[in-house]
Amino acid sequence: MDELIKEKVIELFAEVYGVNLKEDIDGDTILFGPDSPYNLDSMDVLRIISILKDEYKLEINAMQITNFNTLNKMVDFIKTAMPQEAS
Repeated sequence: MDELIKEKVIELFAEVYGVNLKEDIDGDTILFGPDSPYNLDSMDVLRIISILKDEYKLEINAMQITNFNTLNKMVDFIKTAMPQEAS
């Protein structure tokens, strides 16, 4: 499951920002803010959060935005925040 989520986030970054995360970074590279090699800012964070909310049916509040500054943190957050399907 983790790898599927990771691949989807990488794909979304390529589509939205033109950033190839697969080749350019490890999972702990800062993606947003002054330490980002991509010059992505808070507006970019909001954009990807909106897309991920729709893609994975997530509920995300403002306090959780810090979970989106690296690829690994995004994947971990999505994995734990995704609605569980009824078994």
